[in-house]
Amino acid sequence: ETRHKKKSKRDLTKLGTPLALVLQLGLSADYVEFAADILMIHEYLIPSPIDLLRVLIVLYNTPEFVPKNFQLCEGEEGDLKQVYKDRLCNVLRLWLQTRYEKLVTTPKWEDMFSKFRSQLSDENHKNLLDQCHEIVTSQFKEFKQFTAQFTAKVEKEADFVSLPLRSIHPQQLARQLTVIEQGHLQAVNLTDFYDKAWNNPDSTPGLTAWINDFTDMTYWIATTIVDAQDENGCRTSAARRDTISFWIQVMNELLSLNNYNSVMQVFSAFSLPSIDDLSEWEAIPKPEMEIVNKVTTRIGTSTDYQQYRQLLDEILSKEQPCIPFLSLMLRDLTFIEKTPTSNGASGYCNFKKLSFLANIFDRLQTLMLILYDIPKDANIQQLLIHKTIFNSEQLSEAASSFVPQVSEPPELTMPIPPLPQVPPLPSPGQKKDASQAPKQVILEKTFQDCLSKPQQLDMFASWLGEKSRIHENALECMLKMITFSRLPPTNPNESRASAKEIWSNYLTPTSPKCIGAISPQILTEIEEVIFDVNFTPPSFLFDELGEGCYDILDEVYPQFLMEHGN
Repeated sequence: ETRHKKKSKRDLTKLGTPLALVLQLGLSADYVEFAADILMIHEYLIPSPIDLLRVLIVLYNTPEFVPKNFQLCEGEEGDLKQVYKDRLCNVLRLWLQTRYEKLVTTPKWEDMFSKFRSQLSDENHKNLLDQCHEIVTSQFKEFKQFTAQFTAKVEKEADFVSLPLRSIHPQQLARQLTVIEQGHLQAVNLTDFYDKAWNNPDSTPGLTAWINDFTDMTYWIATTIVDAQDENGCRTSAARRDTISFWIQVMNELLSLNNYNSVMQVFSAFSLPSIDDLSEWEAIPKPEMEIVNKVTTRIGTSTDYQQYRQLLDEILSKEQPCIPFLSLMLRDLTFIEKTPTSNGASGYCNFKKLSFLANIFDRLQTLMLILYDIPKDANIQQLLIHKTIFNSEQLSEAASSFVPQVSEPPELTMPIPPLPQVPPLPSPGQKKDASQAPKQVILEKTFQDCLSKPQQLDMFASWLGEKSRIHENALECMLKMITFSRLPPTNPNESRASAKEIWSNYLTPTSPKCIGAISPQILTEIEEVIFDVNFTPPSFLFDELGEGCYDILDEVYPQFLMEHGN
């Protein structure tokens, strides 16, 4: 009943150690709201649901320890001990309703909860919890059976004959992209988002696949534009223009479906330098450019996505299906997680932080429960499986065939210090050929030494490509920042172009290879420098961010050494 309503007592300060906060369940006047928060994020306080259930059972069976300042709320009457037990019964019911998937799939918790219910002497409480458990379990099974159609993997057909992309109606493609996104949303667990768990890809396979798919889809959309062909199979400027128009229409349909993650995939593709610089944009009709402007306004990229956040509130209040913008959610969680959960000296928990997290997780879980009713289209799904994806270099090469050639830059007056000759990282969706890796390499013990060893750096990059797209992006970004820092000041155009590439590919929340959350103040300062035509970007522009990438990679380098026997 309290879901998504503004919590009038949100400003109350809760103090205590993790166990002390749990012990307050059922005591405070706002116990329903307080319990909703605690139960949504109890892993931050008591990781095991079995341990939490044990605490609640002890509290229920010992109502004589109710403090003297315990007060009745409006509508409550009778013996204080009975009221306290009534509240704890409601807490258990609320827990079942909010964290059903975690609980009904934990056999030991189920056994303990069943034993507790069988021993209850209060028939009202026993009937209430039995009915709630029966309803929740039945609904959970039905829900999983229904959502299996979205999470089931579509097998790749070897003899599939590809459809011409523009022969598909934009609405049809938007609906099938939404089916894929809904599958990703159903494949993740709520705990995948706890405490930046996505930094360990092995423990969050569903979320990792969703993150990687965003990059793949962004680069595929860009590929369809630069590689657009006419009916004779020739790349033409007209085909490219028509493909841009097609994707604008798809983006408009995605917007009407509340599929904001796919909207941002298209938007991110448009923001890639190889697409943003195309001359074909000048030939796009005004009505379609108005759609692009509408998307920009409704998402609110220039105001920290304020408009999008308001739209999400409206969608939740109307209980409409929606695919949230994943990268922004991860960015927000990263910022919140920077605040310590507890004070090291006192041991007190930061309940304000936990309340923020509980609100985000509550909204996410609600979105998981509201489903689209869209059947899969086998032909379109096969098209999406068989997609060809260009990497950044291939996109630039394909795009340049229609862009007027720029005059050759003047000869440099000073030599550039040589960089290590590092083979390119795997492009999205591609794997390294293990047969090309050296059989025996003496690995450097520190990441700093690894940077000067091209062969070992190549091995590290390949390993990251298999383990974590986020860390792979950080390595690629750091190497490009090093290259930028070594560009001579005599060629400001080259410096600005290099800085823009780093900006659009890695730094903003909409970047296809976003390296993670970056302070808005730092982003604003960098943006002002990059897009000021009267100012040459200094070589130290990305030094602070480069150190951040270095620290991220330095954390995982020991694991790389362990797995390679050094």
